[in-house]
Amino acid sequence: MRLVWIAGFVIGARNHAADVLGRGWLPYDYAPLALNWFWTMLLPLDVLVGALLALRQRAGVVLGVIVILADVAVNSWYAYRTDWLDLFRALQWQSLFCGFVIGTAPYLWQRQTERLTQDR
Repeated sequence: MRLVWIAGFVIGARNHAADVLGRGWLPYDYAPLALNWFWTMLLPLDVLVGALLALRQRAGVVLGVIVILADVAVNSWYAYRTDWLDLFRALQWQSLFCGFVIGTAPYLWQRQTERLTQDR
């Protein structure tokens, strides 16, 4: 389950990295500046979530939930505001992943608690 989370955030980081490498820093110049910054900052945030999930699971769970909720909320707002069909398509996958993250977060949290208890 944790590996699915890591894979999802690594895929997100890869997508944003491709944009930054292909078009430079703040590559989303068609979007408002605040949104351009948000999408660009998802690159280091997605990498950080993946690393935290591997090394400090609870911190990764908390940050992962925050990042995916913010991402889906912002993308939903912008997709509906602009009627951007490709963003709607991407949003379907993001929403599915968001549901998985929210649905499994308590399990990952509890599992980490059990590991910490056993180590004592």
